[in-house]
Amino acid sequence: MNKERVPLVGVLCVLVPLVLAGCGGGGGASPSGVVDRFFALSSRGQTQQAQDCLASQGQGLGFSYSSWGAITNMVGVRLIRTAIDGVQVSGDEATVRYHLQYNPSVYDSSGQVQLVKENGQWKILEFR
Repeated sequence: MNKERVPLVGVLCVLVPLVLAGCGGGGGASPSGVVDRFFALSSRGQTQQAQDCLASQGQGLGFSYSSWGAITNMVGVRLIRTAIDGVQVSGDEATVRYHLQYNPSVYDSSGQVQLVKENGQWKILEFR
């Protein structure tokens, strides 16, 4: 193989999965992966990207969660750990149980997220 093509192939092997990953990827992202990504994006204040993890029916529901991430970053509280405590999948619906830990340890949160498959991709429908 041409030596000039080797770096290009390496770059493509890294970039293509990242581009496809989004918040649901090419249909390959798991429900827990979507939830984890939503909280990670929210905690970095990337609210627009976090909104991409939401089902069309749930676009308004995630605003408070993604805004919470932006606000906590401004006051110095940051999400340090997202633990997925369980996943149940039934056809095109899933429930993910999670626990969030913040630093400094002023706030921990647990709950459930209801997801649905939308156009072959897992999307967040509701926070419980």
